[in-house]
Amino acid sequence: MAQGGIIGRLRPTIDFDILDTYDLRVMRIVDMSDWKHLVTESSYIEVTTPGRKVPVLNYFKKGKINVLNNNNLELSTADNVGTLGSMPDGIYTIKVYICEGETFFKEVCYLRTVNTMLELDKRLISMNLCSCDADKTTLEKYLEAELLLKSAHANTRDGNFTQAICEYEKAKKILCELESCGK
Repeated sequence: MAQGGIIGRLRPTIDFDILDTYDLRVMRIVDMSDWKHLVTESSYIEVTTPGRKVPVLNYFKKGKINVLNNNNLELSTADNVGTLGSMPDGIYTIKVYICEGETFFKEVCYLRTVNTMLELDKRLISMNLCSCDADKTTLEKYLEAELLLKSAHANTRDGNFTQAICEYEKAKKILCELESCGK
């Protein structure tokens, strides 16, 4: 067997996914890595939060769901889980690595929109779509905001961060317009 084949089978694969949650206080990162011979080495997660340039470093638990919050991302401090504040929406850069992070790592940009989606949910509920009084203009604005958020996520996954933020901000503006209409 060729040497490249053996080395390839011994090479760790760092992989993780961000679990969808509507909990304003946390972000959950699930480890899906194949750590191979590095299973006993320390692993790390670096997170750059929206509006920051410098990442925050934490240990990354292999084979587990890692929970990020305002405390471990150094956004605020809370005495207990019940008093954790809402994590901000925006683009998070998340890097999981082992050793010095130069050879074995995975880095992704993730657009968090939990706060905005929950506000959008409130507008959807208030429209009472079963009612004959459902306002067509409000519904169209809601659908536009929802589509903009979906496009913002797609652009983030594709690396088009400027377009993603533009669409996200436009969706938030529409949401503000919808909130003022309902009052």
